[in-house]
Amino acid sequence: MRGKIQSTILSLTICGFLMTGCAGGDREENNAAAGGGNSGLSQAPAPEASDPATEGEEVFQSKGCVACHRIGSRLVGPDLANVADRRTREWIVAMITSPDSMVRADETARALLAEYSVPMPNARVTPEEAGQIFEYLVRESGK
Repeated sequence: MRGKIQSTILSLTICGFLMTGCAGGDREENNAAAGGGNSGLSQAPAPEASDPATEGEEVFQSKGCVACHRIGSRLVGPDLANVADRRTREWIVAMITSPDSMVRADETARALLAEYSVPMPNARVTPEEAGQIFEYLVRESGK
């Protein structure tokens, strides 16, 4: 029992450090859009937009989701393989963007917290980013 408690505390500590280091920081804005830069010089064309799943993978990595989640195996949090078969897109986006609110209002979220004993931290993911993560999870589950 003591080993399990120590393991849980260690997992929580690691997740906390990873989320603090990965989830923070504002994105840099384009210098020209912010009013700076050399307006006399032509700017390079904007790179082609990648698909939402690829963007979702980048968000999943940069926001630190990988500290607790895997696709195809359990880690600190639930295995996310085929999660879109078990939950709606709206539920997943809400859980990613507002985990605290979901635990207060949603029975499934409370059950997951009881099962895993680790609350999902709020990584300040926007609804758009959460939708991209959803697309990433769907893509990876289909592999």
